[in-house]
Amino acid sequence: MLPTGEEWDKMKQADVRTADKSQLIDLCEVEINPDTALEERIASYLEKVKNPYLVRIGDYAVKFSYQESGEGIEKRLLSYILETTKIRY
Repeated sequence: MLPTGEEWDKMKQADVRTADKSQLIDLCEVEINPDTALEERIASYLEKVKNPYLVRIGDYAVKFSYQESGEGIEKRLLSYILETTKIRY
């Protein structure tokens, strides 16, 4: 299930400067099964990373941001998952 608008806003407000890196999901360790339906891949990614705006890559906390007037996070996330699953074939 996708987060509500309020949940998206809360995730978006997470501060990379005060985040506990040990509590963040390492994006390098997230695996998505390319053989599942797109909706399942999106749900799996969201379930695994917990917050698509704030993750860890190795020893670094990384904050993703998106232009307010551009594509929403849903489309960006979809693009990321599609590209990631193509690379893993």
